[in-house]
Amino acid sequence: MKKENLLNWIELSESALSKNLKSLSQLAGKRAVAVSVKANAYGHGLSEIVPLLNKNKRIEYITVHSLDEAAQARRAGWKRRIMALGPIAQRQLKEVFALNLEPTVFEINTLRELGKLSNKYKKPVRTHLKLETGTNRQGLTEEELPKFAKVYKTYPFLKKPYGCSTHFANIEDTTNHEYAEYQLQNFNRLVKKLETLKIKPDIRHTASSAALILFDKTRFELVRP
Repeated sequence: MKKENLLNWIELSESALSKNLKSLSQLAGKRAVAVSVKANAYGHGLSEIVPLLNKNKRIEYITVHSLDEAAQARRAGWKRRIMALGPIAQRQLKEVFALNLEPTVFEINTLRELGKLSNKYKKPVRTHLKLETGTNRQGLTEEELPKFAKVYKTYPFLKKPYGCSTHFANIEDTTNHEYAEYQLQNFNRLVKKLETLKIKPDIRHTASSAALILFDKTRFELVRP
């Protein structure tokens, strides 16, 4: 069907987006900002949103779920950092290097393959470990961390994770942050474990939009609205 024959469309306000980004950046302070554009920029159009984000020099990262989204963002002109949040098939991990991505890792074979590829290409790769703190969806438990540390120490171009993260189960609850506090305590405990294993990450990030707005304890070195 021709575009002009469609009966529905979305109109995006660039000024509203800019105002929102300014407000979130003020909350972030000096912390790095990573804007999520997964799921086709939450239905707003990834190819349309990325050029608007490009105008804001305050944004260091965008985050995507898949390789396809990362490739689309590069085609749309995004040259800054991209963090991949979702799983990547091992046969496709070379695309991490081709697209210059920072993958989120929560599976040991993925980390091993990234180590092998980094050796092959003689190219470092920034990885982010996702830690399981109570959402029980994706992430590493404390028992798994030693074997991940061993893989990092095996491959010189990996060395250690650049970042570590977690996802809050119900941070949007404005009346009761008891479970968020529980998850944050778990996160801090696991980060200390990474330090004892000598793979302390450079940055930590847990703050989604709601966490950034509601819960200042979640604002570490990077925020992910």
